[in-house]
Formats: sequence, C-alpha cells, structure tokens
Amino acid sequence: MKLFSSNHFAIGVAIVSLSEVVKAQGTGKFSDVRQGALNNALGDFCSVGGGENNSAGAVMLASKPNMYSTVGGGTENLSDGEACVISGGSDNKIFMDGPNDAIFSSISGGTGNQIQNGRPNCAITGGIFNTVVAVAGEGTISGGINNMVTTGLGNVVSGGKENKAEGKCNAVVSGGRKNCATGKDSSVLGGTSNDVKGAYSLAFGQNAVVSNDSSMVVNLLGTGELASSQDGQFLVKANSYTFLVGAGTGKEASITIDASNIGNLIDALA
Repeated sequence: MKLFSSNHFAIGVAIVSLSEVVKAQGTGKFSDVRQGALNNALGDFCSVGGGENNSAGAVMLASKPNMYSTVGGGTENLSDGEACVISGGSDNKIFMDGPNDAIFSSISGGTGNQIQNGRPNCAITGGIFNTVVAVAGEGTISGGINNMVTTGLGNVVSGGKENKAEGKCNAVVSGGRKNCATGKDSSVLGGTSNDVKGAYSLAFGQNAVVSNDSSMVVNLLGTGELASSQDGQFLVKANSYTFLVGAGTGKEASITIDASNIGNLIDALA
C-alpha cells in the first residue's frame, strides 16, 4: 500500500485528500498551518499544528496581525497575543488591544478560558471558564472553574471555583469556593466565602473577613461572619482549642479550652 501519492496520503486503509486535511483560511509571512480544518495563522511567524477552527496571530482586537503566536490543536482556540501559546483544549482565547498587551502569555488547555487584554506573562494551565482580565500582569490561574485574576501583578488562583485574586500584587487564593484576595501580599488558603482585604493578611475556613493589615482570621465553624477589627490581629473561631507543649516525644503537656472552662482562663487573666 502506498502511503503517499501526489494528491493523497493514506492512514491505515483510509484515503484522505490533502485539501480535506488542511483548509487554511490564510497564513502570514513565514507562518504555517500543518493539519486540521478551517485553521489560520494570519500573523507572521505563527503556527497552528492541527485541530479545527483555530487561529494564531489573528486580527481581532489588535489593529494588525501579531507575530510568533501558536495554537497546538483543539478547536475554536484563538491566540491573538504576540508570542503567545494555546496548547489545546476548546474555545480558549488570548486577546490583545495594544502593542504590549498579553504578550508572552499561555493557555495550556481546558475549555472557555481567556486572557483578555492583559499585561504580559499571564498563564492559565487549564480548567473551565477561567479568566485573566485587563491590567492583570503576571497573573496565573492553575485550574478550576470560573476563577478570575482581574488586577495587579503576580496574583494567583490555584484552583477551586468562583475564586478571585485582584490585589495590588502577589495576592493568592489557593482553592475553595467564592474566596477573594484583594490585599497586597494577602492569601486565602481555602474554604468558602472568605475575603482578605488587608495587606500581608491571611484567612481560611468559612466566612472569614480580614479588613486589616498583618492580620489572620480563621473561622472553623462557619456560623456567621468572623471579621478582624484591628491591624496585627489573630482571630480564631472554634469549638475548642488545644495547646500542646513538647518536643514530639509523646510526653507533651497539653490543655484544652472550650465552653466549659473558658471562664477560668478569663478570670486568671483578669
């Protein structure tokens, strides 16, 4: 069986026309569309490896095609940023609206992920409907569903669902659901509906709110909101607290404080 002829090539026993395999709408200077259907590489030095309805270096929000963009495969992916990469997945998009928007950014896969007119060096590893939007430079979303990085530099959402990082810089949401980190160098470790607004502050659990700098709020019960009230505060809500002192030898001294004996501690400290 001949694998190649002048007009066709064979895969197994099927004969496929080259015109059916590559249907490029257009290519720029030194650009390449290798395989697939309805793909194009309008920018210069751009490439689409395969898949269907993918575009690299496209003219969308930019005034002219952009260079050095790549789409590896998948379907309905658009890499409009300069020197940007979409490895695969479906309906993933990198937009740009200015000469330095969204350059050196990447989407590894997933579905419906977008980097919109962002500053340089942004990344979405995967997941569904995650977004890095305008004026968010060096932002990263590792995965999850409906997570956002909206402003600032170096902000990160590691995963989870409906989380948002939009601090001035270096705000992190590690996971969970409906958490938000807006303070500079702030962090939400996980949980649900936590909000960190203060700089250098931390929250986790449920409904923990940190509005002050250099503070930490931990709500392990989740019954109602637990909020900080001053800078440098460490606030915890739990049913009991056990303090353990020792070197891990099994002979540690410990004490547990709960509703039955908290009054004794208050009297001792009075």
